Amino acid sequence: MSYKVLSIILITLALTACSRTGLMYDNADWLAYRWAVKLLDADAPQRDDWRERFRQLHVTHRERLLPRVIDILYAMEVQAGEGLSSEGLACLLEDAERVYRAHAHLTVPLAVDLLQDMSGEQLAHLAAELDERNREYAEKYLDTEPAVRHEKRVERYLDRIERWTGDLSDEQVAMVDAAVLTMPETAETWLAYRRQQQRRLLDLLEARADEVELATFLAAWWMDFADRSEALVDRTENMRRASARLALRLDASLTSRQRSQFVKRVAKLRRDLEGVSDFPRHIAAREAIQHCG
Repeated sequence: MSYKVLSIILITLALTACSRTGLMYDNADWLAYRWAVKLLDADAPQRDDWRERFRQLHVTHRERLLPRVIDILYAMEVQAGEGLSSEGLACLLEDAERVYRAHAHLTVPLAVDLLQDMSGEQLAHLAAELDERNREYAEKYLDTEPAVRHEKRVERYLDRIERWTGDLSDEQVAMVDAAVLTMPETAETWLAYRRQQQRRLLDLLEARADEVELATFLAAWWMDFADRSEALVDRTENMRRASARLALRLDASLTSRQRSQFVKRVAKLRRDLEGVSDFPRHIAAREAIQHCG
């Protein structure tokens, strides 16, 4: 369960690139721990035990995965300064996918331990929490009016992009709007998949599935997004291709000011994360640049 929080934290840092990045990463174990405590309604003995487990997970993450995240940022920084190529972008996305899968692989054992330690009351609490989060997702992404859904999607894209580049021109905004219009809608099929997998998880927990069965299910879900419908697989792949095309078109349209701001944002994020890493970055920088340069 915790890998999702760690991933969300890293994504949030990447979007904001704020001065508190290092501080937030240093406290990622505490943030993930607090999320798990609330989701699973941990009792006092569990809270005492889990705190150290999350601390150890964070130590391992810092040693194994943080350097890889910084490597990607190095390569992104170089590419952003020179201008994106389709090959370079594909390489960055492939590396990011590998790091994401490593996040999931790293945290499955802890998730299994936490989930198998739940009481019947805590299982009911988890089911209620998941239902509530699904309702919130539906309210945010499943507006009944197609025009409203499209407008909100464009707003989300613009917000994420302009945090990196600063304000876009009218022509660039129109480019984003037109691109989003061609992208398949995935929110409804994704929510159906979430509910399906959550129900399967709850069924396994109610049946007191053993460690191997539970770990196999979680790894398949989190690492491979197993058992998705054909519609969701197709729409997700089409979305990725459309997003990559938009990224390349926008990159080609950036002004010198926008490109400079983008590079500075990436560099700031990279330096902040370097500040909480002991890895020899000057070596990793050359390797990352050569790999996706």
